[in-house]
Amino acid sequence: GGGNGRRLPDSVDAGGGNGRRTIHVTNIWKSDSLFRNAVCSPALGKLVAETAGWDGARVLQDQVFLKPGLGGPVAFHRDEAYMGEDVVTCWIALDDCSPKDGTLEYIAGSHLWPGEGRAGFVRFLYDKKEQRRKLNACLREWNATQSEKGLDQLVEEDLQSVFVDVPRGGGSIHTGRTWHGSSENTSSRPRPGLSIHFVPVDCKLREGDGRWRIFGKYASPGSDSMSCEHFPISWQR
Repeated sequence: GGGNGRRLPDSVDAGGGNGRRTIHVTNIWKSDSLFRNAVCSPALGKLVAETAGWDGARVLQDQVFLKPGLGGPVAFHRDEAYMGEDVVTCWIALDDCSPKDGTLEYIAGSHLWPGEGRAGFVRFLYDKKEQRRKLNACLREWNATQSEKGLDQLVEEDLQSVFVDVPRGGGSIHTGRTWHGSSENTSSRPRPGLSIHFVPVDCKLREGDGRWRIFGKYASPGSDSMSCEHFPISWQR
């Protein structure tokens, strides 16, 4: 329960193959008061803002992912490629999550890798062939940069995965430049998770920037301000 009857989520869809599709809901905060209380929590906004060094935090978007039991992987990607610069994501486990459940997985140190703008964009997130393709392309770019500097290079086998192995209600925070994804859910139970994407409280929405492709539809005519109707402020100094 918790529905307030005011609005619907922005989208509800499903992706993946073999009849085991991951359900994906965007901006559930608009339709459910329980989720709204979590997504727009001042305590969480304060934590994110202070971690990122901001004067306040604004919710850019939330996403719920329900990966089914024995469901497939989610390709490694960067949030910045979809949501523009300065995005910080808080991921919350809605049930106990471990590597066997296909929990969120980071590549250690990947926030330092090269690549701007759309680098890290994956069109088909649930395609098994895509799981590490863009990640490995970025790794090759990183190694080319390292080679030019006469520094050590990495091979794929050297990459360290950091799994968000937490009980229900636990989670993690990552920058938009961090490569992340998830492996198959090898358990029989579903793995639900909530991603909340934040931007600085004074963030602007301008045509042509990294956010416009997804969020330009919410722009106010003649203004680059982000409306609280669509991008609520969760905390501000």
